[in-house]
Amino acid sequence: MLNGKNVTQLLMKGVRAHMTDNKPLYKDPSVPVEDRVEDLLSRMTLDEKIAQLVSRWHYEFFNEKEFDKKVSELLRDGLGTISWLLPPLDPEENVKVMNRIQKYAVEETRLGIPVIFHGEALAGGLFYGATYFPTAIGLASTWEPELISEMCSLVREQMYEYGVRIVFSPVLDIARDPRWGRIGETYGEDPYLASQMGMAFVKAMQGSDLTKGIACTGKHFLGYAAGEGGRNRNVASIGKRELYEIYARPFEAVIKNSKVKAIMNSYGVIDNVPVAASREILTGLLRKKLGFDGIVVSDYGAVAQLYAFNRSAKNLEDAAVQAITAGIDIEQPDPVAYPCLKDAIAKGIISEEVINSSVRRMLKLKFELGLFEQPYAPGDVKRAINRRECRELAYKLAVKSLVLLKNEDNILPLDKDIDEIAVVGPNAGHIRCFFGGYSPVAMREITPEALNSVEAKGNAQKAHCNEIDAFARQYYKNSISVLEAISEIVSKNTRINYAKGCELTGNAVDGFGEAIEAVRRSRVAIAVMGGIEGLGATTTCGEGRDSVDITLPGVQRKLLEELYNTGKPIILVIMSSRPLEISWEASKFPAVLQAWSPGEEGGRAVAGVLFGDEVPGGKLPVTTLRNVGQIPLYYNRKPIYGNIDTYAEYIDGNNEPLFPFGHGLSYTEFQYSDLVFEEDKVDSNGSVSLSFSLKNVGRTAGEEVVQVYFRDMEANVARPVKELVAFKRVALEPGEHVKLKFEISLSQLAFYDKDMNFVVEPGGVEVFIGSSSQDIRLNGRFEITGNRVYLEERKVFASRCTCFRKA
Repeated sequence: MLNGKNVTQLLMKGVRAHMTDNKPLYKDPSVPVEDRVEDLLSRMTLDEKIAQLVSRWHYEFFNEKEFDKKVSELLRDGLGTISWLLPPLDPEENVKVMNRIQKYAVEETRLGIPVIFHGEALAGGLFYGATYFPTAIGLASTWEPELISEMCSLVREQMYEYGVRIVFSPVLDIARDPRWGRIGETYGEDPYLASQMGMAFVKAMQGSDLTKGIACTGKHFLGYAAGEGGRNRNVASIGKRELYEIYARPFEAVIKNSKVKAIMNSYGVIDNVPVAASREILTGLLRKKLGFDGIVVSDYGAVAQLYAFNRSAKNLEDAAVQAITAGIDIEQPDPVAYPCLKDAIAKGIISEEVINSSVRRMLKLKFELGLFEQPYAPGDVKRAINRRECRELAYKLAVKSLVLLKNEDNILPLDKDIDEIAVVGPNAGHIRCFFGGYSPVAMREITPEALNSVEAKGNAQKAHCNEIDAFARQYYKNSISVLEAISEIVSKNTRINYAKGCELTGNAVDGFGEAIEAVRRSRVAIAVMGGIEGLGATTTCGEGRDSVDITLPGVQRKLLEELYNTGKPIILVIMSSRPLEISWEASKFPAVLQAWSPGEEGGRAVAGVLFGDEVPGGKLPVTTLRNVGQIPLYYNRKPIYGNIDTYAEYIDGNNEPLFPFGHGLSYTEFQYSDLVFEEDKVDSNGSVSLSFSLKNVGRTAGEEVVQVYFRDMEANVARPVKELVAFKRVALEPGEHVKLKFEISLSQLAFYDKDMNFVVEPGGVEVFIGSSSQDIRLNGRFEITGNRVYLEERKVFASRCTCFRKA
C-alpha cells in the first residue's frame, strides 16, 4: 500500500516508466503488486470499479454473428469474471472464444484489465474430456491427502491450458446429514479429515507459482451443510462454539496453511441473518479472526436472493449494500444487484471506499495470477488430458476410494474362473454413475439439448440414462461399465448373465423376472445399485436434490428382496454419492462394497477389487445410519446420559451406527501393538509424541488407515467423546512390520471456553488408536501439565507421522 516512505520511490518509478516506454506503472511487472493495484485503482472511474465486481455467463458470448457487438457491450467498462461452467462441447474451440474475449478486454478497453474465467474442479476440470476422478466423498475415503495433491497437480495443468484460472473448489462444508443432496461434494463429517484434504487440494491446485497455478475457492462459508431437515439453502441452528470449532476449522486450515485465494459464501441463514449479509461472519470471523485477505465471491444469485428470497433487503440496491458491506466482493453469475451500488454511492448510502476495498482485492488477484503479463490460455488442452498418467491416477484413486463395508466368511475376492455369474442392477451397465454432480457429464444433463431429447422420448429415466451414457462414452472412450470390466477380468469360460432388473427410480417392476432368472442360473450374483449425482430432475442426489428417504431409490430394495429369496449369495455394490441407509441389505447379503461415484476408471476399479486384482483399503469419512430417525449421528458427539462410549438408545431401536466413521475392511488383517508415549506428562504449550507397531498378519498385501483419537477428560465445557487428531494410510506386505511415530500438537485440543477464550487446559487426555472410530486396538493416557494457555489462533493444522520399516 502507498505510505509516506514509499511515495517518492513510487513516483520516480512512474516517471522512469513514462520516460522509457510511456507505460503506466500498473503495467510494469517489476513494481510490487500492492503498488500496481493502487496505481490502477487511482485511474479507474466508478463504472470501471463496479465492473470489476460483477460476472457474466459464458453463453452470452457464443453467438458468432453477434460476438463483436456483445463483447463490446458487456465489456465496455471491463469485467471481473466470466462463468465458464457449461460451455459448448469442444474444449479447444472454447479456448479460442475465451482468448477472443480476453483480447478485447486487454486491447480494447480503456485500461486493459484482463478478465478471470472461473469454473469448477471438485474432482477434475469442468470441461469435456478432462480427467475425472472420484467425487469428493470418495476422495475423502482414501484418507490419503498425498494422492489428492497428485490429482490436483494434474488438474492444475489441464485447467491452466484450458484458461480457467479460478475454481470454486474445494467444498469444505462439514456434512452430518445424508438427506442433504450435496453431501457427496464434501469430505465428510470430521473437521480434521476435511482440513487435511482441503489443504492438500489448495496447495497443489494453486501451486508454488500462482502465475502458473489455479486460484482455489473454499466454500461454502459457513454452516451450509447444516441446514435444518437436510434441506439446501436452509436455516442452520448452530451455536457459536460449534460454528468456530467444527464448521470454520477446515476454512481456517486452508486460509492459514495453504493461503487459499478466494472464499464463497453460504446460501444459508444463521441466527436469522443470511450469511450473504452477515458482517459478523464474512468480516468479523473470516477476515479479522481467521485472517483471510483474498476475495469473497457470492454463490450464484446469493446477493439478489437477499431481496427476492430471504426478504431481508427492501430492494436490489439494499441487497447490494448489505452484501458488499458484509464482505462479498464479487456478485455472481450476473450483474443483478451490484450495478445499483453506483446510485447508492450517489445517495450517500455507502462510501466509495467500501467499493475500493473490494476492487483492490480483485485487482490484486489478477496481478498475482500474472494475467497482465500472460492473459491468454495456452490452449494445448488435448496434450494435457490425453496422457496415460492421468488415467493411471484416476484408476489408483478409484481403487483407494472403495470401502468394503462387509465381507462375511471372506466371500470376496471372487474366483476369476467361476463358471457362471450374474451381474444385475440399474448401475451395472452404464458409466453415468461414475461421475459426480459438478462433472462434465452431469452438467450435460441440464443443457437444453439434453432436456429436450429426454422430453421428446418420454420414459424420462430410461431416456435420460441412455442419452447421457452415450454422451459420456463419447468423451470418455476408455471408461467402461462395471459389467464390461467384469467381462474383461473373468475367465473366457465364465458365463455372465446380465439383467438390469429395474431403473434407478420409478415404480416399474417389469424387469424383475429377467433379473431373478439370471441370479437363479448363477453361482453368485453381483448387484450394482445406488443412484446418480447431478442437477437434472432424474438424478437422485446433488445440489437441490435433497431427500427425506435415504434408502435405495425407486424399487431397488424390492428387487433385492426378490433376488435374496433365490437363496444365491449376492455381492452388493453401492454406487451413490449419498451414503444410504442400507440396514436391511447389510443384514442379508454377505458382502457390501461402497463405491460412491468413483470417476472415469470406476468400472475397472470395482471389478479389480471384487476379483482380487486390488485389495480394498478405503475408510468411511461419515457415519452410516440404521434409520433416518437417527439424524444427526456423528462420531465426535458430546457425551450424553449413560455410558460415554455408547450412543443413547431409543425405546424402539438400536441407535448404534450401521457402520461407524473410519470403518473399512481389507482382504488381510493388521495387528497393533506396543503403544509408547515419549512422555506421559506434556506441557500445555507443547506436543505429545507417541509410537506403536503395526504388522500385516494376513496372507496378502494390503493397506491400513491407522487412526488416532483423543478425548479431553477435563474441560470447563462439554467436549467430544472422541476427536480425530492424526491418521496415516500404510501399505504393508504379508508379515511386514512398521513402527509409526506421531507428533501431535496440543493446540489440536484447543477449544472455546465459557468466556469464548480459545484455550488449551491442563488435565487428563485419553488416547484411542485403531482401525475405525469404534474398532479401537490400543488405549493410553497422558497428562497435560502447566498453565492454561490462551491462544490467539491455531497455528498447527496437521500432525506429523514418521514410519520406520522393520526387517
